[in-house]
Amino acid sequence: MLDDFLGSGRISSIESKPMELLQEGETKVIDRVRVSVNKSVDKCKNQLKFIAQQLW
Repeated sequence: MLDDFLGSGRISSIESKPMELLQEGETKVIDRVRVSVNKSVDKCKNQLKFIAQQLW
């Protein structure tokens, strides 16, 4: 999950945008490095939902 989360997580954090709102293909330049949301964003969303359900 960590490798899949790196791009999506960085964009989510820098934009203060929930992972749920990210779409595959979105790009953002962070510290002069282009970062993109890859196709595994849906996998990350599902894993985060599962973790949240287990906590609550």
